Amino acid sequence: MPSLEAALAEAEASAGETDAGVRRLDDALAELERTEHRWYEAEMHRIRGEILLKRGPADTAAAEQSLQAAIAIAQSQKARSFELRAALSLAEFYHAASRDADAHAVTSVKRV
Repeated sequence: MPSLEAALAEAEASAGETDAGVRRLDDALAELERTEHRWYEAEMHRIRGEILLKRGPADTAAAEQSLQAAIAIAQSQKARSFELRAALSLAEFYHAASRDADAHAVTSVKRV
């Protein structure tokens, strides 16, 4: 049920309960680790990063780490749509932080 847990975490964050949303995702990610059902793992890291960014500027390092993890996991799973979603989220974060060179680098990955 990882996609349901992610949707609930997003709903909690939208209602202003960002801490609850992050806890829900952390618990769900721990469950993925235990069960090794990792098909939605990259998307869960992306959503976690988005929620951390909503929480405020104090936790941008953790948010950036979650978004980078989402990209790396998606790449290892060859899950291109999840990779692109995470890359766009990371690029938006970089752009908002006036890190346009980093935003460009994240979105201009060449495929062979």
